[in-house]
Amino acid sequence: GTGLCGRGGIQAVAIQMNIEETLNLCELEILDASGNNLARAAQCYNLPPSSNYWYTGDRATGKDPRLNDGCAGNQNYCSCAHGSTAAPRYLVSMMACVLNASYAVKDIKVSINDVWWTRSRNVNVLLFDAVPPGPITLASFARPVVRRTGVDLTVASNRRMTLCYADVVPSRAPTAGLANVTVG
Repeated sequence: GTGLCGRGGIQAVAIQMNIEETLNLCELEILDASGNNLARAAQCYNLPPSSNYWYTGDRATGKDPRLNDGCAGNQNYCSCAHGSTAAPRYLVSMMACVLNASYAVKDIKVSINDVWWTRSRNVNVLLFDAVPPGPITLASFARPVVRRTGVDLTVASNRRMTLCYADVVPSRAPTAGLANVTVG
């Protein structure tokens, strides 16, 4: 049939913490149908900005190039992104990549930091068909078109999932889609 999956129109992908824990990821890839990693040219963010010692994003803007630097290993081999740890920010900690336009997205690959695997065990995967103009903040990610909640990225059976009709946010009229999310 026709519908959401496999069609164009995704501008941003976000991984949001769903429990009281620090989010910790090594790489976020956004792949088109040809396997090109669109995230390499994206602006990636680690939100909200924090002054915490371990926080890796820009302390003013939240920009974090570790999320799309091309290194998908754990922190022993790569520079992984460490999120904000100051309560109550745990439950809103988010890492996102924003593309310069909307694209047809086929797959998402998330590389977790297996040194801190507990910090990716309960997340929300969010897709956005548009991001409001202006500075990127948590408020920029208030209206996902696709949402899957409570995803445990450490479990092998969750390493490939389909984000389609069941995950469409009912209040949104989807204009685009995604085929699969793969954890590398």
